[in-house]
Amino acid sequence: GLGRGCLDQLFLQAVALDPLLRDKCKEWALRSKGCVSCALYEREPAAAATGPTQRRGSRRTSALMASSRLLRSGWLSWEEVSHPDQGVDAEVAWARVKNPARAVEKVARSYRGDARLLVDICRQTLVYYSLEDLAEGVKAIMDDPDVVVVRVKNRLDPPQGSPASDPTPAATGS
Repeated sequence: GLGRGCLDQLFLQAVALDPLLRDKCKEWALRSKGCVSCALYEREPAAAATGPTQRRGSRRTSALMASSRLLRSGWLSWEEVSHPDQGVDAEVAWARVKNPARAVEKVARSYRGDARLLVDICRQTLVYYSLEDLAEGVKAIMDDPDVVVVRVKNRLDPPQGSPASDPTPAATGS
């Protein structure tokens, strides 16, 4: 079978770890000029600064931003997002925990029913605009005492499509 009990346990762990991974991504991004998917809004004059808010998918969680003017969006540095200019609010679009139906499909199709091979239930993305910043990002993850890196794939190094050519670090907390 698909190890349903194992998947249930993995999803419980992923939901609990998701906020911790977000915090780690903030740390890594700040240390390495990493960028997060974000939108900056002009704050209403009477509104107090609250720091970055969180967004799931396209649903905004801040009523304040629903009536605010969008200044810009895209991949913005965490430094800019976490310390927006006076009169600006930032809204981060963090990735969601993987859809359980998609996880079951992936385990069945790609991993022959072995749910232990599913490593991207809880995931986030940081974008880098230079190889130097990317190297600093990888170093920040590798040097983090709370993380054990179990695999590094490098898509920047041919041959494309092989497991050895994907730059996505897969890590576990310790």
